[in-house]
Amino acid sequence: LEGDQARLAELLRPHLDAGAFVVLLGGGHETAYAHFLAHAAGTDPVRILNWDAHADVRPLLDGRAHSGSPFRQAIEHPSGRCARYTVAGLQPQAVAASHLAFAGRHGDAHFRDDVTPEMVRGVYGAERPTMVTFDVDAVDRAHAPGVSAPATNGLPVPLWLRAAYLAGFTPSVRSADVVEVSPPLDRDGQTAALAALTVWWILKGISDRP
Repeated sequence: LEGDQARLAELLRPHLDAGAFVVLLGGGHETAYAHFLAHAAGTDPVRILNWDAHADVRPLLDGRAHSGSPFRQAIEHPSGRCARYTVAGLQPQAVAASHLAFAGRHGDAHFRDDVTPEMVRGVYGAERPTMVTFDVDAVDRAHAPGVSAPATNGLPVPLWLRAAYLAGFTPSVRSADVVEVSPPLDRDGQTAALAALTVWWILKGISDRP
């Protein structure tokens, strides 16, 4: 896994250097750590904005990475390039108190019920270079059944797509990833269609940038 993450970061970095906006498709959420490594190879600290039902700041397992550890790894990376970690869409029953506290010490965390149209606009207000990561399991399972951990009472689709649009529209956002879609678990291609629409709204936002 670590070798794949390093190779993906190596492939991504030249595009960031060229000023391209890159969209990465997962895979599990370990894709986001490769995404971060590409930014860490540059000179500017990066803010991470994670739309997710889970904080994904779990400790490594016997020193090895996994899909629940990418943001702890980013925060603790020796480069110090993770300037701040924001996670939004958390399900309270799916977040350990220790993980919530860890995320809070290094940024801010927002539960699903905190996510309003005003809040979505607000989290994109930072001017610092930002990478955004969209874990599709944050969306309500009625619209995103094809994920490893479907969310009961997850985010509504309009708010999710608004977050995708603003990721593209906001000048400080340099890149985005869309992860955790599992085709074998999908129902009638519904989750894949949502993921594709998420990418479409990111691109729509880029096309509308001033």
